[in-house]
Amino acid sequence: MWSINLQSISLFILVSVAWFFGGSALINVVSDFSNQWYWLLIAIAYTTILNEIFAHQICNHKPYELNTKSWTFKLLVFLTTVDHAWGPITSISTIHDNHHEHADKGITDNADWRRLWYNVCILAPWMFIYQSQTKYPGGKEWHSKQSRKNNDLLDDNWVFFCEYFRVPLTVVFWVIMYLLLPTILFNVIFLGRVLVSVFMAMTAIGGHNKLPFGYRNFDTDDRSHNNLIFFYLTLGLWSTMLHNNHHGTTSDRHSYRWFEIDLGNWVLRSLKPLISKK
Repeated sequence: MWSINLQSISLFILVSVAWFFGGSALINVVSDFSNQWYWLLIAIAYTTILNEIFAHQICNHKPYELNTKSWTFKLLVFLTTVDHAWGPITSISTIHDNHHEHADKGITDNADWRRLWYNVCILAPWMFIYQSQTKYPGGKEWHSKQSRKNNDLLDDNWVFFCEYFRVPLTVVFWVIMYLLLPTILFNVIFLGRVLVSVFMAMTAIGGHNKLPFGYRNFDTDDRSHNNLIFFYLTLGLWSTMLHNNHHGTTSDRHSYRWFEIDLGNWVLRSLKPLISKK
């Protein structure tokens, strides 16, 4: 479904810019890996904390009740919003449960890589101007239920401000970073935005197919698989590369065998004192 308006075109341009410079940074780091390897580690940690741990696991799956007044929460909301990957969080928090309820069920699954690999499943720039439609079973009733579940985010003034003004906020943020910390802008923020697209493709395709080193711990009614190669390529931080574990339980725990060392869960738990209600 096409969405052509000033904001969607602006977002398409912004993310295209991030992809271009982030891709260039990735090439530079890989071509001089012995001297610049640490940028890759920092970018992996940055994009994983924002998109996988905060936006996906914390804001959507809610392992603990959020304190929306905390400064850590406000900072993560801002950075996630201007990253334009899994954000805005009001979107992922209200629609992602659909994927868990209807995984691998065709048009009813809003994250089915077979239909959506070219936009949502790789978080590509063109996702802002075109996405395939999803048929949400239950329609209005389902969306109403999701809104009630996420009223803490949907009613928060800071979340609303960041998302409503996300285009100008992104431009201002990038300009300030370019003037003060250009290396961080290119080697962490832009590089991280490219990496999240790579990781999303790995999760969507590798997580719903049996690829080499893929296996299942839970007998789910979808095709979810864990993939150790993909998991450890993300330093064990991107917990849902253990995708069958993610679909097979409602727990925030993703490690069920001795070789599944889920460092992402440690980060998730370390954030709890900073962004949860006491």
